[in-house]
Amino acid sequence: MLDDVAVVDAYGVPRNKEGQIATIVEYSNTMPEFYEEVRVLSLNSWLHFPKHLIQQVCLGKAHCHRVPLADYGDMPHIFRIEERLSEEERERIVRDSERLLEDHPTYNMFWANCEHTTNMVSGAKKFTSPEVHFMFWSLFRYLLTLVGLAFLHFLTLRCYSRYCLQDFQWTLGAYYACTALPVLLQILVQFSRMAWNMVSCYLQNLISKDDLYHLLLKELCRAIFNGVLALGFLVWAPDFWHFKEGRLALSVAVVFAYYASDMVYALMAQVVTRLLMNNHGKYWLIGGSCLTREQELEVKAQALSEKTQALSKTGLGQKAPRRKAQKMA
Repeated sequence: MLDDVAVVDAYGVPRNKEGQIATIVEYSNTMPEFYEEVRVLSLNSWLHFPKHLIQQVCLGKAHCHRVPLADYGDMPHIFRIEERLSEEERERIVRDSERLLEDHPTYNMFWANCEHTTNMVSGAKKFTSPEVHFMFWSLFRYLLTLVGLAFLHFLTLRCYSRYCLQDFQWTLGAYYACTALPVLLQILVQFSRMAWNMVSCYLQNLISKDDLYHLLLKELCRAIFNGVLALGFLVWAPDFWHFKEGRLALSVAVVFAYYASDMVYALMAQVVTRLLMNNHGKYWLIGGSCLTREQELEVKAQALSEKTQALSKTGLGQKAPRRKAQKMA
């Protein structure tokens, strides 16, 4: 955001305190403009169109420019980064964003994408993209899965030498090391990082206790669901290799087992969350609080102060009659 939204006018357009249209800076493009760029680069040649299409998708599909916030008026959701920033830090982010409009890196899906830019101008000030790191890890895990399938397929099913028969357990262990073990590590690391991140956000007063409990339970259920479904399938898959007709389908299922289980869980979690919000107006029903940690401490301190004042007044009221009684005596 380059401007604070002071008011939304009668037409639904966000405006700053000067009355001008509030704007943001981003890497973006539209489908018609993107198609026109690819068409011009390919010189209207359908033979060269696929090459330039892939090139533009990876290296130039978006441009850094100033965009009115009103352009996102038809979006159902807009995600934002929750941070506790001082006024100086907010001004610094705006200055860096303004500078980025004049001197910005050329878009690159892997080395200079939108996430790189956001992290560079935000409070983190790091030119990095965790999503790219996760993508590379996922590709590496898929490659390991293919290697594991090669061990299982070629060494176990198509190799009848004495060496293969004697080292069947070694081959099976190599399959598990390339398929099940990376999935297990991803489940554990992902849950640990998410749990640490959520607890840190709660301690920094960025989320409420309801948010903390909801997110921790959701990620714990994700780890259990993926562990049981994906890991269970990968562990038991070798027992089904004697069915020759289904080996291709089984190989595809082994490669995408974790992806499929995670997608199914994400859909289930989304449905449950929407049902809770529609029926109860919130997504956490047991204990918790809609306040942040700092707000809870303030409420407790205020309640303690009021209780102390009430006890103090009660004590004074009881002592006064005794003094009068002593004077009369």
